[in-house]
Amino acid sequence: MKILTDSFPTRVLLFIFFALLAMSQLAPLESNVLIPNQADLLNHIAAIIQAAKELNAHQFPLRIAPLQYEGLSYPYFQFYAPTSYMFAAFIYKWLIPNPYMAYKATIWSALVFGGVYLYRLVHWLTKSSPAAILATTVFLTTPYLNILVGALGAFNEIIGISLIPFILYYTLRDYKNPNQIKFLLLVSLGWYVLITVHIITFIFSVGLIGLLLFLLTCQNKQWMRFIRTIIAIFFSCAMATWFLAPEILFAPHFSVAASFPNANAIYSFSSTLASFLSPTLNKIINMQQNVVTRAHESIGIPVILAVGVAIYAICNNSVITKKNEYDYYIGPLVIIFLVAFFLLWSPVNVWEWVPKPLLVIQYTMRMLAQLMWIGPLIFAWVVCWMFHDKLDVRHVTVGMLLIIAATNSLLPTLASSPYSVKDILKKPLITFNSDAYMIDVNNNPEFVTKINNYQLETLVNHHKLVLNEAFFIPRTLLQLAYSPQLKIQGYVLNKKNKDQYMLTVKLDNQIMGTVSAKSGPLEWSVALPLSHIQSEKKLLPLTFVVTNNKQKSIKNSTDILIDVDKVELIGFQKSSESFNPLELNNHCHVVQEELICQITVPQGIHFMELPMLYYPKLLKVTLNGKTISYDGVLSDGKIKVGIVPKIGSNIIKAKFVGLGWANLASQISWAIWGGIFLIYMGRCFIRIR
Repeated sequence: MKILTDSFPTRVLLFIFFALLAMSQLAPLESNVLIPNQADLLNHIAAIIQAAKELNAHQFPLRIAPLQYEGLSYPYFQFYAPTSYMFAAFIYKWLIPNPYMAYKATIWSALVFGGVYLYRLVHWLTKSSPAAILATTVFLTTPYLNILVGALGAFNEIIGISLIPFILYYTLRDYKNPNQIKFLLLVSLGWYVLITVHIITFIFSVGLIGLLLFLLTCQNKQWMRFIRTIIAIFFSCAMATWFLAPEILFAPHFSVAASFPNANAIYSFSSTLASFLSPTLNKIINMQQNVVTRAHESIGIPVILAVGVAIYAICNNSVITKKNEYDYYIGPLVIIFLVAFFLLWSPVNVWEWVPKPLLVIQYTMRMLAQLMWIGPLIFAWVVCWMFHDKLDVRHVTVGMLLIIAATNSLLPTLASSPYSVKDILKKPLITFNSDAYMIDVNNNPEFVTKINNYQLETLVNHHKLVLNEAFFIPRTLLQLAYSPQLKIQGYVLNKKNKDQYMLTVKLDNQIMGTVSAKSGPLEWSVALPLSHIQSEKKLLPLTFVVTNNKQKSIKNSTDILIDVDKVELIGFQKSSESFNPLELNNHCHVVQEELICQITVPQGIHFMELPMLYYPKLLKVTLNGKTISYDGVLSDGKIKVGIVPKIGSNIIKAKFVGLGWANLASQISWAIWGGIFLIYMGRCFIRIR
């Protein structure tokens, strides 16, 4: 029987086969017009459109989502996957004028790229084309991909997983041949891209690949090679310092920090062992349900059987005598598989013992991403071991059919979607967790030095005033007001129209004011003097209650409904001392993501609020050509930039530029990388001549 060759026609056929497998994963997203109702998916498409606008403005690297929050310079890409969206935006801008198709084309390209390099990796390790083809088939048909593409719309995680074969291939090549500059360049570039694509995948990949290299080094004692490879990883982190440093320093202060659960929450949301070992996936019919907590996460029969056979071979002493180089890998691969599986599922809460930064995983199902590359590598060794490295076309043909049948790919029936590409193009806004990278005011009041107004949004639920529930106000914010007042606008619906019903507001359980709760428009202001508060609490509870004429609280009353237009705290700034923000907006415009305001400031104005979000040390603000300091001013529920203007003509420029020292570190690292690249190209040119 003819053995598969590594000829050019064979490579072309393999590429077509991998491309078809990748395309099959996109089957649930077959329409190019209607978009499935997935919150993350809609976000990704909107982000691609906004990233394309950034490319139009010649912004590199991507930092700002220019359409969010009416152009307040929201740094979405500074903190989330700039490289993914840059690549997708390039496809959308210059190749495919449909953002949804660009989204799918990006995923398809990533999967094909991952498949090609998984094939190259296995072929290099086993010297067997058939084993490499079968392992790649396992990789591209893994059940977890079905969940990521068809259920979660996990755009960046899919790209991150697809990068791992490339990174591992050149990492191992660099480890085995430390004198090759090319491998060092590609390793550092691969890790950089993964960092700026999906930080969670990077964290766990670097840990497991590092453990794999450590275990290999324990066998061959080549510690200098291990150290060199680790240095390459640190160098890639230096290249990505512009992205990593602000992420590490500011992430705890953002609203997204609330989505990082504790160890107990992660463990409680983990799936059962039966789910992971199940031969089939759970069919998800309604995509709007929370698939994170109910998806039937399956590892896949090919990987489960391969790991079982590998463990049997090791326990049966079948790999004591190393027949080929890949035999040295199987023990370490099985160990890191078991480590990843133990993090995926364990009878005890291991997350209580892991370092706190690893809790960014959010849910244990994400460890399946690591099993996606470890499993096929074990599978490749097993088929070579079982058939004594004598695989041919028959094995490949039957093997591919069995693998595809065994994975039982999930093709979910998508619920009818009200969204279309035209809808997204009309309003391409990030809506799900849209405030993820804004400073959480309630938990970080230290960033606020002045207040325009303080929106009490949590006191409103579906435009109804929330009664009998406390909203906690930081004492430090009230101390910034010269005359703090609570202002509420809305409409009272008193079904029985009883005169004895009153609306009462309490601060720290002390009555601040009372107003009649008769049916009709409600416009009420009540003073909140801190002098009346005896306690020294850092957070003061504010509560609305409905009382009768005997001042007794009426709980669970359905007789009174209060529609609310606005609930806010005012009295923080004197209008005569601060410039009207609405008027200032008429004198400002944006040029290539830089805010430029030209305004004449009259006498008596001591403060000015700019239409730009506040981030300490990440903005560059100049006044008449000179760099000035800026403060955080709370306005309309957001912390915006506040400055002290000069009397007379003012030319104000403000731009989000990131962390200065981190940008410099990245620039130096990229200059070093570029220098090494030029040296390598020079050597190649000399060899050619």
